[in-house]
Amino acid sequence: MWLTISEAAKQVGKSPKTIYHRIQKGELTAVTSDGVKKVQLVDLLRLFGEGNSKVTRKSEKTRYVENAHEIEQKHIMAVRIAELEAEKRGLEKLVVNITSSLDQALNDKAYFQALIEHKPDRSKEKKGLFGRLIDAVADN
Repeated sequence: MWLTISEAAKQVGKSPKTIYHRIQKGELTAVTSDGVKKVQLVDLLRLFGEGNSKVTRKSEKTRYVENAHEIEQKHIMAVRIAELEAEKRGLEKLVVNITSSLDQALNDKAYFQALIEHKPDRSKEKKGLFGRLIDAVADN
């Protein structure tokens, strides 16, 4: 991460003059971008250490926030996984119910087909006068 000279000075608790001095001595590498001199945060930490640095305190806060965010994300994912598992169980029950209903429908279909295809022998039934006349005409 690149910092301007004034930002770098604030981060390490030094004056901008000290930062410029360290650049002139070759202890810090600086680049000029759009007319603004900048130094690397890593170089500042290497040179001035992390002990007294505001960067360290800021980094600790940042790490705490990042950890809290990570924990929150893990919690959200765990809740979502639990929701999906519950939904899966519900869908599995639905599939079992539908399968059972389809099996019952197939059994009912087979039963009704057997009823339709089975035609009882009506020749032995007692017939009235009109029925006997029709049978006699049909036979001739």
